[in-house]
This record gives sequence, structure tokens and C-alpha cells, in this order.
Amino acid sequence: MPNGPLRPFESALTDGRAAFPTMLSDLSDLSSSERIEGVDDAADAATDADSSAPGLSGWLTIGEASNLIGVSEATLRRWAEAGDVPAFVTPGGHRRFSRQAILRLLPPPERRRRTLRELGETPERIVRQYRRELASATSHDWMPAIEDDKRRAFRGLGRRMLEAVLAYLDAEDHATGERVLRKALTASGEYGRLARANGLTARETAAVFVHFRTSFLEEIAATASRRRLELKEAVSLMVAATTVFDRLLLRLLDAHGVQLESDDTSLAAEPER
Repeated sequence: MPNGPLRPFESALTDGRAAFPTMLSDLSDLSSSERIEGVDDAADAATDADSSAPGLSGWLTIGEASNLIGVSEATLRRWAEAGDVPAFVTPGGHRRFSRQAILRLLPPPERRRRTLRELGETPERIVRQYRRELASATSHDWMPAIEDDKRRAFRGLGRRMLEAVLAYLDAEDHATGERVLRKALTASGEYGRLARANGLTARETAAVFVHFRTSFLEEIAATASRRRLELKEAVSLMVAATTVFDRLLLRLLDAHGVQLESDDTSLAAEPER
């Protein structure tokens, strides 16, 4: 008499004994692997009720297991035969798979990149430090000669881009980040058109943008160092910031009139969150 977890299968085997000879005779002209598959599939329906019995709730039929991880039953069967996936075999030879073992085959969910505030930083503090670094620069050779009143317009657009980028890095979800990033893309386009209207070449415009971009990324790197972020988290933050600025540069050059290979000004892949 089977004991423990095997007991629920006793009644299933007894009830289905009369049906098995007919089923097996129908499978007599199939290969051995096809017979196993046919028996497994037929037995699954007969023992579904018993699978929910006490002690068996953690076991899945081959159909349930394959659906759970999105692979075919044949693939899962090969894995079980190779010993890659543990399987419980009933007295009738029907495979049952541990739910926990099957779930371990799934890749872990990607961890969302933490926001600036979750990292212990604030956009406001980064802006203050960023401006101090720019103000303390000993040389401004990178800045084209522009009248002060016109320079204020450039500064306003640069401030809008900076605030939007920081809001993106501090956004709690992808949709919010993309929404605020559209503001930065709009400001970047206006910056490119303003530069062209004031006689700045595409090279001069890009040089100014790259200077501010480099200074900003240096401040982000300093933030990662101050907060002693783990390497993976620091890299994720830097990649997100760099990719955003790549998208802004493409929009700026497109608005200035530089011919890009595509009209899509978000050619750079959207950063993962």
C-alpha cells in the first residue's frame, strides 16, 4: 500500500485501469517517446483532481509546467530525461514537476534603477554643485562669442534641459521619465534652432553641448562616489544619463539643420529603467 505523497495516485490508477488497455493498444504503433507523451497527456486529465490533494499541491503536470515557463512539453521532457529538471514519477510512470524547481528556470525580474532620491541624492543638490563647478572654471574658450542678452536665452534652454534630465533620473517609472524627457528634447531642439539663428556652426553648437554634457556626467560620477554606490548601480546611473544626453544631442543637431541618417531624433536607444 503506497504511503505519503503516493497515496492519492492509488485511486486514480484503480479507476482508470479499465481505460488503459484500450489506450495502450491505440499507441502500439508509435515510437517509445511518442507512447510516453501520449500516456502522459492522457493521464494528466485523469489525475488533475488528485494533484490538488494534500501534499501534492506543489507538483505540476507536464502540461502545467510547460505552460508556466513557456516551453514545449517535448523540450521539458528532454530536460527531465537529461536530469536538468527534477521530476517526480508516479507509479504509473507519469511525470510531475516541482513548482519551485520550474519557477527557478525563469530569469529573475530586472531590478528597477533606483531614483536619485532613493540613492540619497537630490536633483537640487546636483544642480547647485554643477553650477559651482561651471562658475569656477578657469577658461571659457569653449564658449562662442555671444552677446549677453542672447546668452541668457541659451542659459534658459540649458537650464530646462538640465532640470528635465534630472527629473528623468529621479522618475519612479518609465512612463513618467519619458514624459519629462520630452520637455528636454523640446528644449534641445529650440537650442539648436537658436544657435543656428545666431550664426553658430553645428560644430560650435555641438562643442558647447558636449562641454556641458561632460561636466554633468562628471557630477553624476561624483555623486556615485559620494554615495558609495555598488558598481552595477553606478554604471546603471551613468548609462542612463549618457544615453539621455545622446538623444538630446541628436535632437539638437537635427534642429540645427545637420542631415542625420534618419528623421527619428531619438535614434539612441531608450535607457532601461
